[in-house]
Amino acid sequence: TRSASERAGSLTIRSWLTDIAGYCESSPRPSNLSRTEVKRQEAIYELYCGENVLLNDLQALKENYYEPLQLTDIFTQSELRTLFGDLDMLLHVHSKLRDDLIELRDESGFTDVVGPTLLEWLPTLTEPYVERCKTQILARHILDEKRLRSKKFQEFLKKKMESPRAIDLWTYLDVARSRIVKYPLLVNEIMKRTQGGHEDRYLLEEAKQILSNLLEQIDEAMGEAECELAKSKINVKADYDPDSCIKSAKELITEGQLKDSRGVKVYCFLFDNCLALARRVVRSRAKNYNLIEPVIPKTRLKIEKNCDENACGFKIGERLFISRDEHDKRHWIDALEKVHKTSKVTKKKKSIGKEEKGANGDNSNSRVLREKQIVKRTTRERPI
Repeated sequence: TRSASERAGSLTIRSWLTDIAGYCESSPRPSNLSRTEVKRQEAIYELYCGENVLLNDLQALKENYYEPLQLTDIFTQSELRTLFGDLDMLLHVHSKLRDDLIELRDESGFTDVVGPTLLEWLPTLTEPYVERCKTQILARHILDEKRLRSKKFQEFLKKKMESPRAIDLWTYLDVARSRIVKYPLLVNEIMKRTQGGHEDRYLLEEAKQILSNLLEQIDEAMGEAECELAKSKINVKADYDPDSCIKSAKELITEGQLKDSRGVKVYCFLFDNCLALARRVVRSRAKNYNLIEPVIPKTRLKIEKNCDENACGFKIGERLFISRDEHDKRHWIDALEKVHKTSKVTKKKKSIGKEEKGANGDNSNSRVLREKQIVKRTTRERPI
């Protein structure tokens, strides 16, 4: 059942005790609950509140950006699909969990078992979220290019940001990915507050494993998308890549700008099988970079870490490269060493503990976790 605060739709949501149990005066249940059980109810309510925040954001994205942009010629229909994906599908999926969590409450606002609901709902995330996070790689590229080249789009964004409580378009576009990485934390918090003999214990463990597998799928899909986007930026000449190393690359390890021994800027793409040295073509719309010399295959990527000529320099073969600073140098050396691992270690399934660490920003290897995060909210928005 919905509380009075939820039905009113005008109050800031604070906690389960005040918003749900506090409005069920006919039931004495909250006063009989242990502190641990109250915290469990708060954790379940936090899951519910997060769905409301996400639904508010998705609806705002649809009304404030997607629908107005459909009436302009700023983006093609294909670009709009890449940028926004299937918003109606996401709204439907998350409305389902929100409504189911309400139905689970008894007359006192108490939720006894949440595991079966989560196990039924979590598989519905796979298709929309793997696709959504994968296309976000290209979406960010399209958005950046349009901001740079389209005065009409610049004016559109300027007007949007002038309105009260305006939020940047990319922040809205990123809310779904930001939400998916929080589910392991939320499920784990509920499980921590669940007694050992409770039927939810085993079911929540299963839910954590489903989420772990889903994040791995998303990360793999984003990696493939990153690699394909990088390859599409390079104008490959056959004589500079006779063995089609770029075409056959499976993973983009890193990319970025370095300088050569003369101080000339070189844009480098480090794939799992080669290093491509290129230069930006400013006026080109189809391809962004031209190769400036033959690609260096993996077998010739011999690294010399310490360089007398420059503290921020390192050598690949006999060629000197200068990074921005020592931190950037460490990044490139780590990336080059990753390429040199002769046998790929089979990915171990990440434990939820590692996911929690990553969700807090410590797992830099995970693409789904390291993408730009939205600003953390201090208050929860009211239900839609």
